[in-house]
Amino acid sequence: MKNLIVTASVLALTLMVGTAQAQVFHPVFVDVLIGDAQGNFVAQLQSVDDGQGFVDLGTDTATVNYNGRVVESNAPTFLPPGAPFNVSGNGSIQRTGTFDTEIVALSLVSTIGGPFDLNLIGSRGPGLNFVLDGPPAPIPNAPGLFITSHRITPEPGSMVLLGLGAAAVLGTRRRKAA
Repeated sequence: MKNLIVTASVLALTLMVGTAQAQVFHPVFVDVLIGDAQGNFVAQLQSVDDGQGFVDLGTDTATVNYNGRVVESNAPTFLPPGAPFNVSGNGSIQRTGTFDTEIVALSLVSTIGGPFDLNLIGSRGPGLNFVLDGPPAPIPNAPGLFITSHRITPEPGSMVLLGLGAAAVLGTRRRKAA
């Protein structure tokens, strides 16, 4: 049983490292806050883990696709709580010259907000961590509303698998050394 757990952990770690080298992050967790011009909270949107969400980061291009739902909303006419949506699009990647930091300029389309542009800054490793770059981004099909916070990270379960795999590898190495 113990060997099975170690083998599964090493396999999970190997698969995740292989995926990270390919620069395709799947699944991803996206958390978005929408606000008004005065900075008041309007809505929170999150991705859903349906096995289809991904971020593909190439050398100088990016592709994003995920499904989500409205978690909370003070504007139920425009963003009803529980409403499903999809976001997809492409963009370009620019290195900042700082260690691992990149700026990703995306042209996206949302099924509830229409087309919009978004600039994110962050790094791909370890894991994936991109946040909104610059001031709040206007939503063209919703005058007066802005994306005030946007964060893309690995889905939390993936991070647990990564940690479990790393712990198993370290535990195995310590045992062999003793």
